[in-house]
This record gives sequence, structure tokens and C-alpha cells, in this order.
Amino acid sequence: MKPSLAQTMKDKLLLPAFESKSPVAARMSDPIVDTPMLLTLDETLPYDENPRTTRNPKYDEIKESIRNRGLDTPPPVTRKPGEDKYRIRNGGNTRLAILNELYRETGDEKFFKFHCLFRPWDVVRGEIISLTGHLAENDMQGQLLFIERAIGVDKAKALYEQEVGKSISQSELSRRLKADGYPVSQPHISRMQDAIRYLLPAIPAVLYSGLGVDRISKLLALRKTALQCWERNYQEQEQHLEFDTVFQDVLSQFEGDAEEFLFQRFQDELIDQLKKPLNLGYEKILLEITQNQEELRRSTPVLELPQYPAAQFEELPQPNPLDNEIEGSQSRQQQPSSSNTEVTRTTTTNAARAQPGAQPAVAPPSLEQLSPQERQACCR
Repeated sequence: MKPSLAQTMKDKLLLPAFESKSPVAARMSDPIVDTPMLLTLDETLPYDENPRTTRNPKYDEIKESIRNRGLDTPPPVTRKPGEDKYRIRNGGNTRLAILNELYRETGDEKFFKFHCLFRPWDVVRGEIISLTGHLAENDMQGQLLFIERAIGVDKAKALYEQEVGKSISQSELSRRLKADGYPVSQPHISRMQDAIRYLLPAIPAVLYSGLGVDRISKLLALRKTALQCWERNYQEQEQHLEFDTVFQDVLSQFEGDAEEFLFQRFQDELIDQLKKPLNLGYEKILLEITQNQEELRRSTPVLELPQYPAAQFEELPQPNPLDNEIEGSQSRQQQPSSSNTEVTRTTTTNAARAQPGAQPAVAPPSLEQLSPQERQACCR
């Protein structure tokens, strides 16, 4: 017996759905343009190459601000190829750590979820963009230590060299950093690299406890001038000595807190250790080092240009070059020579002094200002 139309339709409706034989994607692909997102703390990781390794000095202030106002400026995020979770893109590790801390303390969902801007990962320059972005953001949000900034710039140098396939000079590094939004001068880069090479192995705790750029510069200048004295006066002995070995051995004795580091004591101890290998007295070594420091300062002058606020220039009217030319030509035509002007000024001044009550002379009107009758009278 042939099934009815209703039975046929019923059987077809009860059939199972079509099955897809294509593999199921583990997750959706990332957007290719900047896209707002709502993320949770479980989905977000900090930037793993963050140049800041010590606690942000403004940590407590930022925490209280987020506790009372919420996250006013969410950090941008990105996602590296092959990773499941998002990462802070440029600056924001402190804010992410504070959100985690506040959520553990309060359990409030407003700290667990946050709106942010997703920015696609640059396959070619993603690492260097993130690193320079974190350097710039950390400098703005809270001062980086000098040694943290130096190590960050050194990592950037390695990434640039990996990008171009060869070593780059300090000037080229400065140019590339400026192009990526983190300007650092070449002399400052030189100081950073010297600090990593000569100071960090001996006094890491002093540097990471906040030794400032002024005392670091003095230490590096002392090392340079003492090395010049060493190269002029060192006498070979039974056991060969290297200057850097002596310098770092003495410097390591002052490892500790930056506030307790005394530059003068270190200089005295270094000179004392140089007396025997150089066969010189304390005063002679000190004199040579001082003279070398004076020569160093003269050979590297520092030009400080005055900094004016932009508001000053906004208030002043901008001159028109054409107006200056017209005024200059008119003044040259109308003004008498400097000698005549000086004589006239002197005569007028003497006359005014001789007649205290006299009124200043009034110049006669020109012919153009007179009526026809007055002109005829004048001509007569």
C-alpha cells in the first residue's frame, strides 16, 4: 500500500539533521582591525617582556583610583599567534595586577570583566612595537628605574638587529627608537650600555633599589678617567691585573641599598686599591683623575636650550614677512641719517631743558592739507 502524503512528510521531518564533515574551529579568528572587546581576567595575561621588574611607585594611588572610579583607561590587548589568551599590548601590567588584586579582595564582578580595545598582532614587528610601547607607557604612568629602562633599550636593540640581520650602531638605535615612538639620545644610550656592562654585574641591588642617573653618570665618568690613569701608569707585575677586575671588585664591596651608597667612599677605596699596581701615591692618582675629569667635561659640552611653554607663542601675534619689508622700506625713506637724528635729538633735548614751560613745537601742515586760498597766501 502506498504511504499517504502526510505520512511521507512526517517521515522526512523526523530525519536527523545534516552532519558537517569539516573540522570544527577551536576558536574564532582574531579581528584584523582595532575592535572593542569585553574580556575577563581569566582571558588576559600580562606582557611577558615588561621592562618594569620592580613595583610601580604609583601602585597604591592607581589602586585607590580604580577601586573608587573603576578602570577609566583600559589597557589595549592583543594576541600572539598560537596563544589562546590575550596579552596586554603596550602598558597596563600594573592595572591588570590591580584588577586581579581587587577582585580577590572584593569578589566584585566589575573588577573581573572590563572593556578594552583589541589591536591585531603585527606578525613582522609585533615584539618591538609591544616593547617600545611598554617603555613609553611606563615612563608616563610611573617613572622607570634607570636600569630597567637600560635593559629595555638593550632588548630593543637585540630585536632591531634580529629584524635587519646585522648589528646596529648606537646612533641607528636612537633613530629607530624615535621612529617607534620612544626617543632616546645616543649619549644616553651609551650611558645605558656602560651601566649594564660595568655596573650591573657588581651592584645589581644598588641599581634596582633606585640609584639615579646622576650618580650612575658620576660612577661611569670615574671609571673612564681612572682607566686613563691606569693605561698611562700601570706597570707589569708577576700577576697580571685587569683594570675592570679591580674596579668591579671594589665596587662590589658597596652592594646594598641605593640610599646608603656613598660615591666619595667608593672613590677613596678605588684610589687606595690602585696605588700598588700603579706605583703612585693617593694624591698623584687623585690629581690625574681630577684632571682627566676636567678634560672629559670640556670635550663633551652640554648645550641646554631654554624651554618655553607653547601657550606663550599662542598668545603672540604672528608677524607677516611682507609687512616687515614694507615697514623697513618706509623707515629707510622717511628717517634721516643716524648722525642727523642724533643731532636733532640732542638739540631738542637741550631746548626742552632750557625752556621748562615751553610747549613742544607743532609741525606745520602740509600743502595738501591747506585750502586753495591758504596755498596762494603761502606762495605770496
